[in-house]
Amino acid sequence: MGRKKGKVIGAEETLKKTNTYKQNYQNVTEYEDLKTDEYTQKVVKREIDYSEVKDLHDVIKIQKDTLLSDVDIAIKEGMKKYEGSFFVVFTSITTKDNKQQNIFTVRDTCPQPDYDQAVFFYDRVKQEKELWWTIPIKEVTQFLNKNRTTVSPEHYPILDQVIKFYNREFGDKAFNYNKENF
Repeated sequence: MGRKKGKVIGAEETLKKTNTYKQNYQNVTEYEDLKTDEYTQKVVKREIDYSEVKDLHDVIKIQKDTLLSDVDIAIKEGMKKYEGSFFVVFTSITTKDNKQQNIFTVRDTCPQPDYDQAVFFYDRVKQEKELWWTIPIKEVTQFLNKNRTTVSPEHYPILDQVIKFYNREFGDKAFNYNKENF
């Protein structure tokens, strides 16, 4: 999936851009199926309401809540498709008209980690979801990796994910899961 190249912008400029969204983020407005060779991807067409945003932390909370809501929807899709455990893979895109769309793919094999991706594992026996990793967009991932020593403590959890991504821990985890189960 290609991504439009652009400059890395600061938190304040990002916040200014996100305040332009005006729709309710709690309601999924539409789904669209994208057919691929092996998997059906679902596009969650949702406009997110950033009108009450005061700072970047509010943006992150809204996006996290939205993603977790979408994970539950994706798990229901996966339960229809697979008898055993499965993965839910999320990527986000921003459309030409600045609307965020989450694309999720439900699959039985673990994907290789990539930029702008969150991967959840749903254990059918335990009936539990587990976040395996979340990797920010390429520019943010590279910035955090280059500035490891100056990252503020509140960003340590995402920095930990970035370090594990660069150290291939997630790639090894995916490889080992697939090797043991397929």
